Amino acid sequence: MACCKKCEAAGAFAILLECVPRQVAGEVSKALSIPVVGIGAGLGVDALVLVSHDILGYGVEQVTKFVKQYHSVNTIILELIQAYTADLKNKRFPEEKHPFTMKEEELKVLYGMEVSNQDNYNFTGKVGRTNVVRPKRGLC
Repeated sequence: MACCKKCEAAGAFAILLECVPRQVAGEVSKALSIPVVGIGAGLGVDALVLVSHDILGYGVEQVTKFVKQYHSVNTIILELIQAYTADLKNKRFPEEKHPFTMKEEELKVLYGMEVSNQDNYNFTGKVGRTNVVRPKRGLC
């Protein structure tokens, strides 16, 4: 309690209490004029906070006592990444509608060059796109 009062006197705008027993956190909140935010400190504080990863179960193997996990998104995220990877390997993504493009005539007028866009799908665990630029005349 004394430490929290010293922080308030020194100009702190709020106090964060993590894993502090609810009875203690409630008394600290009553004793201070600045907001007391709690993580696992019960309802007697001025505000509560949890890390969104904990609530969503994202990358979380062990759930902390004070977290109420509403869902685990790990499974669906893994499925989505696997679907994306399969689409890359099987050349189903990107489709013609996905990348930005420009008319060949506009490229010539604006940049004075011809551009051939080659998709590189030799999948080795990394995904890359190679743009081969062939200037009409020397640059720089």
